[in-house]
Amino acid sequence: MRVLWRDDEPVFDGRFVGFAGIQSRPRPVQPGGPPIVVGGASDAAIERAVRVGQGWYGFALDVDATRSCIERLGAVQSRWGREADLGELEISVTPRGRLTADLIKRYDEIGVHRLIPMLPQDTEAKVLDAVAELGSLAHR
Repeated sequence: MRVLWRDDEPVFDGRFVGFAGIQSRPRPVQPGGPPIVVGGASDAAIERAVRVGQGWYGFALDVDATRSCIERLGAVQSRWGREADLGELEISVTPRGRLTADLIKRYDEIGVHRLIPMLPQDTEAKVLDAVAELGSLAHR
């Protein structure tokens, strides 16, 4: 994707995909394109996040599972290194269930940069109530 976003005449020959003589328009406004966030807890996803991602995303993970993934990300980075131009790997997680101030603190303590809450899907009123509750947590 970065080659498509960056190069005037993009060419790429990888293990699973190759292309030449194509264009992808419109290009992102942000130089280099938007951050690439890799999701998943498989060994391949963990390695891919460290190798090519600006971020890693875990879905429906509790604190212990998230901690385990963060430790694995760190081990891969220690073993293989990380390109400096990728910057720090940002950690985003969607926890299961309702967020509380204590739970937010626990995720923060293990190195999570961003929590993406699950919102109710049944009515607009429930979504708005959940957003208001989250807003009250943010101002504590």
